[in-house]
Amino acid sequence: MLATLDGIDLDQPLRDRLVGAVTAIQERLVDVFDLMAAVGMIEPPDHHHHEHHGSDGSWQRQVLDRLIEIVEPDAETLRVSPSELVRLLRLLTFSGSHRQIGDGELLGPELIVDALLDGTRRVHRCC
Repeated sequence: MLATLDGIDLDQPLRDRLVGAVTAIQERLVDVFDLMAAVGMIEPPDHHHHEHHGSDGSWQRQVLDRLIEIVEPDAETLRVSPSELVRLLRLLTFSGSHRQIGDGELLGPELIVDALLDGTRRVHRCC
């Protein structure tokens, strides 16, 4: 997933960058949720082990940092901080990628991104 996030072209429009990010996250989540369901696991294991990769912090921190980098070029167009947009993106992607939460249907990456951007962009009013 990190390699996919690293491959997102920051020169693309924000919506396109976020659709690419959500697609990468959603593919990973769906795989994990499907595996959990296949082995009868209905909730995460009861522990707080954090896997670390390298000296620069956890894998999750690397993902968060990369997602924030993807959003930052358009920070001035948002009414929330890039880190808050990423938090919302992760929450909506998580819930929208879980078949039980979504009544058997997944939210598509485009719908997730459109819902977030329409709810987080600054409104420019004329006159």
